[in-house]
Amino acid sequence: MAIAVAEASGARLVVPRAFLVGEEVNALRRRLGEALADGVSRVVVDLRAVRYASAQALGVLVAFLVELRQRGGDLALLGCPGHLRELFALCGLNEIFQFLEPPEDDAANG
Repeated sequence: MAIAVAEASGARLVVPRAFLVGEEVNALRRRLGEALADGVSRVVVDLRAVRYASAQALGVLVAFLVELRQRGGDLALLGCPGHLRELFALCGLNEIFQFLEPPEDDAANG
């Protein structure tokens, strides 16, 4: 399953689907790496459709967050479902990520 990418409000929007395991984690790593190579300083990962994320996926998100911050940028998580928020909290990652809520009109239509 491909990971969609778009530009929105001065940020690179990366949209994984369903399950972030195995090859999907590698695809996420490639997409985030492309953002770095393109000189993008702000990345938003839209997690609304993600049902499960492996520890490897969390590691990729942390690594790219650190890299972006070292370059003066940032990585934020959009619409993180409750079960993933709990996972981030259990891993102590809720303190380092910025969590964004989707706009009201998106939530009503989604």
